[in-house]
Amino acid sequence: MGKAQRMYRKSTRNNYSGTSLYKNPYTGIVKCADCGSPMFAVGGKKYRRGYNCGNYLKNGIKGQNENRKRKRKSEYTDLGCTASHFIAEETLDQYVKTFIARVKEKLSEALAGLDVEKSIESANADRMTIRDLEKEKEGIEAQLDILAEQRIEQIAKKPNRKEQIARRYDELEEKLEAQIENIDLRITYLSDQSAKKKELKQSYEEVIKRFDELLQKPSFLKTDLNTIIREITVDDDKVVTIQLYSDITELFALAE
Repeated sequence: MGKAQRMYRKSTRNNYSGTSLYKNPYTGIVKCADCGSPMFAVGGKKYRRGYNCGNYLKNGIKGQNENRKRKRKSEYTDLGCTASHFIAEETLDQYVKTFIARVKEKLSEALAGLDVEKSIESANADRMTIRDLEKEKEGIEAQLDILAEQRIEQIAKKPNRKEQIARRYDELEEKLEAQIENIDLRITYLSDQSAKKKELKQSYEEVIKRFDELLQKPSFLKTDLNTIIREITVDDDKVVTIQLYSDITELFALAE
């Protein structure tokens, strides 16, 4: 505890405001899984670079905060964390690369599945396409025009039965209009499905390309991580949990 805390206090007293020698790409992203505190960069030229729980660096082990001046022995003992939760930066890099590789594999499989599905749709296109539906709709609309003409002729021939004739033609027209409405829904559905699959395919391709670029890097910059990772947590047993941003998480869920 002593070395890490001394390094932390020294860094907080440094008034240098120029360009930092170490970029600390995980600052603001990695957090302690046990107390929720942000984890801060420690180490540098002489020490292994990594991240420690900020609560631990400031307050020490929970219940053992003897470094703090206090009026009563019980004061401040609820501060601190269970351990330093130290994790090396290169270890975080490896966790992130492994995680990205696994997500990329799932997305690649999903992308291949979309291509197979596209082939199946093409084989079935002759049975029902948007063009076929539009032609069917045109035929029904032509029937409506004929019914309108027939209605006028029938009423002209039998004006004394005008109400009965109108009810009869109303029923026929309602049935045809319901068929048109159903066709419109099917056309909209097919159009939307095609657009969604095209958009989904493009999203998979863009994320896979981005993941490929990241996997080629020996280490990450903060800008690399901020584009895909919302949060990383590290617990006392060094179990690392990575949470992606919601849009990538949704793509990953679709690929499961």
